[in-house]
Amino acid sequence: MEQHHSVNSVQVFSTDEEKLKFRVIVAINGERYRQAPAAPAAVFDGDGSYEIDIPVPTAIANSERYNQCLIKCDTFTAAASIASNTPTWATGIGVTGGGAAADGVAVKASAIELQVGVASGQSCASIINNDLAGAVNHLIQSGDKANPVVDIAGYRQLIPGQLVNQGNGLQFGPAAGGYGWLGMMRDLTPLLCANPFGQKLRIRLIDPLSRAKMCIMNAAGLNNGDIGSYYLQFEVTMVPNKGGC
Repeated sequence: MEQHHSVNSVQVFSTDEEKLKFRVIVAINGERYRQAPAAPAAVFDGDGSYEIDIPVPTAIANSERYNQCLIKCDTFTAAASIASNTPTWATGIGVTGGGAAADGVAVKASAIELQVGVASGQSCASIINNDLAGAVNHLIQSGDKANPVVDIAGYRQLIPGQLVNQGNGLQFGPAAGGYGWLGMMRDLTPLLCANPFGQKLRIRLIDPLSRAKMCIMNAAGLNNGDIGSYYLQFEVTMVPNKGGC
């Protein structure tokens, strides 16, 4: 009688390999970012564009033997940080007290583009968006099917999202102000990038079509700007320099 034998196997990593892996968690309160220590003067700061510090966790992360690494964002969540029954993704400057020219524009977003200011030559984008009116949608770059917008290099990642109930600060039951945005990308392939540790990096949330920065605003008061709380988790794996030096 023919017998079939199954063999259970596990993947074993050495301790040295595991020392090269790091988890970086970033949490941003968009409303507080704009207000403290003072409202940033530059329109590129806040409301979807945030500067962060990445500390050095170990000597390996600060070693000249590791000038590059593999990076991926495997978790992203976003929700209104205040009691708002009408949160929405929106583009625009959104400075508090701003007039019509500074108001945000609500966007129906099935995905956002995450950009991180770390050097990488492993990404590119091609965008056809000539049907968007720049004055209305804060169009940054315009391209048609004959001449699409082409964006090359830098860390970028498309994050699809779904609405999940996160509670409204009073209860976990479904409520108008209790929903947030969740993106899980655990099986995503990482990108080869420069070493981010010990650096100031800029995180940008971008509308993939208009190329404008975007954030969570109150649809009932789009001139008040960013009211979002954003949580990101990155997996970083250091890559030894060629030749071991």
